[in-house]
Amino acid sequence: GKNMIDTELTKEMWADFIYEGRLDPRLRPEIADSWQKCRRAGVNPNGGIGKSIEKAVFESVYNANRELINTALPIMRSVFNVVQSTSYLMVLTDSLGYILETMGDEEIKSKCADVRFEKGKLWSSSDVGTNAISIALEYDLPIQTVAAEHYCRTHQSWTCSAAPIHGHNGEIIGCIDLSGDVASVHEHTLGLAIAAAYGIEGQIKIRRNAMLLNSALDASTESIFLVGSDYRTFWMNKKARKLCQDTHDDLQGRDFREILPDAVWAKDK
Repeated sequence: GKNMIDTELTKEMWADFIYEGRLDPRLRPEIADSWQKCRRAGVNPNGGIGKSIEKAVFESVYNANRELINTALPIMRSVFNVVQSTSYLMVLTDSLGYILETMGDEEIKSKCADVRFEKGKLWSSSDVGTNAISIALEYDLPIQTVAAEHYCRTHQSWTCSAAPIHGHNGEIIGCIDLSGDVASVHEHTLGLAIAAAYGIEGQIKIRRNAMLLNSALDASTESIFLVGSDYRTFWMNKKARKLCQDTHDDLQGRDFREILPDAVWAKDK
């Protein structure tokens, strides 16, 4: 594709920086900035292995992110269906870079295990150097990183496309990433990561709005019944549920046209 990174050139720019401390002006600013941070943090350019964390710590991180995980998984599956014939790993992280869930075939998963790019590991730039996930989270930026743009040599056979996921207040709550072999680099992959992130954000908004609506209706002193196209209740607020208990009448299953025969019901289409 036309925007593809020149991998040989990137390798030279990387070597210039690692061995001579020279920053090539053609480097993307966020990559250059991230490389400098890695150097200051003492990241080993020959390292780049995900940080193992205690099981109990990961369990609490996982539980804290349950809403994100439950919302993301169905969307990840639908996007993964598009790329599953290729050797890609799809990854969901939280806002700090903890890997919450992954999807991929066995072959790619074993390649990822070598650098501990797997569920339950911490994947942050201070541990694994410049990569798409750390840039997406740190700079709030969807990005595709290719070959030697990765600070650590261990990742330079990879291409990764990551997009941040925002919560309802615009804060970063995680990121979605697609990683594969650098030979299969494709500019559409970043589009897929962005689409997945947008989809997850949209679902989070819908869930939150439903929650707010439920809370508002529950706070009402009126009995509120939401009735479906079959004229039966599919949701009641707190007051309505109490009314059912008090009158021992299960209004849930009943046809509301019988209960309120005088009401004007929309004619059946």
